Parts: sequence; C-alpha cells; structure tokens
Amino acid sequence: MPHQPKPWGQRGLNRFLSNIWVTTFGCFGLNELSRHIPLRDAFESIILSGKLPNTSFAGFSSIIMKILSSILALLVLLTTPLSGATDISELTKETQRTKQEPGKFTMVWWIPTQFWEANLKNDPRLTDTQKTDLSKILDKYTVVVVVAGDFGPMAAYQSKKHDDIVANTELRVNDKVIPLLQPADVSKSAINFISVMKPLMANMLGAMGEGMEFLLYSNDQNGTKLIDGMKSGGFTYTVFGNKFTWRLPLGSLLPRKIDPSTQEEFPGNYLFNPFTGGKLAIKPDAVKN
Repeated sequence: MPHQPKPWGQRGLNRFLSNIWVTTFGCFGLNELSRHIPLRDAFESIILSGKLPNTSFAGFSSIIMKILSSILALLVLLTTPLSGATDISELTKETQRTKQEPGKFTMVWWIPTQFWEANLKNDPRLTDTQKTDLSKILDKYTVVVVVAGDFGPMAAYQSKKHDDIVANTELRVNDKVIPLLQPADVSKSAINFISVMKPLMANMLGAMGEGMEFLLYSNDQNGTKLIDGMKSGGFTYTVFGNKFTWRLPLGSLLPRKIDPSTQEEFPGNYLFNPFTGGKLAIKPDAVKN
C-alpha cells in the first residue's frame, strides 16, 4: 500500500512557519528583526488567515511591504514539490518584478510554461499524461500576474480595481503592443486552471490578494512563440507607468556555465566570465532534463 503523508500537527506547522519566517528575513539581511513579536504575528496571520492582526506597525511599513512582496515567491515552496532539473526558486526570482514606492506597491509575475512543467515534474499524485496535459493548458498564452495597490495608515492595503489594472497595463514584444485577450478568446481549460490557481495564491496574500489579476495574452505568432524563456529575446511590461523588462533566455532554465580557467560558475544565460572575459562552457553535470 503506498505511503500516505500524515497531516501536520500544530507543532509541525509552527516549526514550518518559523523556518519560513527566518528565511524571509534572511533574504533581506534583517535577521535581528525575527524576534519582533508584532511582525511575526502579522506574518503568521497573513499565511494562516489572510488577515493582519490588530497591532501597531509604526516604523515598519517598508519592512511589511518587503515581507508581503516575498510571499508569492515562497508560495512555490509552500505548495509544490521541487524539481531536480529546474531551480524553481531561481526561476521565480527571474520572472518576478516589484516596485515599491512610498505608500504604493506593484508586483508583476510573468509565469512561463516551464514554471508549471517544473512544479509538476516530480508530483507523484499525477500521471505523466496528466502532467503533460496540465503543462500545455497555458502553453499558447503569455500569463502575467499583477498585484497593485496603495498602503494607508497602519499598513492598511487597498488593491487597485480590475478595470483600473487592465487600463494601465501593457505588454510589448519587439516594440509591438500585444493586446490583452478577452475571456471569449481563452480556452475553457485555461480559464478553469486559472480559476483554481487564483484563489489559492490570493488567499495566501491576504488583503493584497483581493486585487490579484491573472492577465493572458496570445503567445503564438504563425506557429512560433512570441516569448520563449529558453530562447534569445525579451519583452517589457508596463503597470501604472512602471516599466519592467525581461531579457531572455532565463538562466534558471539553462544548464549552468563554468569558466574552465578559474572554475567559477555562472547562470546558464552567461556567455563570458564578467570578471575576466573568458569564454564559458556548460558545466558537465548541469545538463537540464
């Protein structure tokens, strides 16, 4: 009989939240604040209930914004198995962009097909056929997640409205505007897939998730992809005047490179050692599956 994982008890859940808490602050070099009880309570409340507790955050609004902006990246670790071929955390970093201004927050997450493939790859709950079918559902679309809003007193967050986000976003490929697809132009399978993923991510972002928008664009041009994370190219995405740029290919999708002379390692999209100018080679044990 196959092994069935046991549900976490409260002790296990507390330990898990503690690890995520330390990791979050470690990312920003703020380990000394991990002992700040109101901030820790806020973090656990966001994860467990999607709400901020009634407490004072005076002097910590910018830190709270950093914590919230990192939660979507942590969702990868919270909800999915890791793949041995693609570093999902690195892929998430490469595909997310954030902009923090006084009282404002904007995040754009381009989710390429390889993200779904990597997350599904080692999931024992699915057959190979199911994994292939699920990964292909969004393959002909460019999927962009947008979170935008304003912070008020006591870190109260107000999301931008759907119509406002749609009116103030723009995807450009090769300096050409790619129009947003209307629901009638999106397959039923894709709509169903997004309808499952959106509340999962939104609930874990609490108030910020209420205004989360999944925006889909056609990624097909005469049978070829307009945007391909594994090929040379790039695109820009503008949200409320903030312009975000992606240069392709993504290093996390390619085998890591090594400088044969110095043995230094670099992301897969590097061609030369930026310090010595030496030509890089593919690291022998880093070929992606």
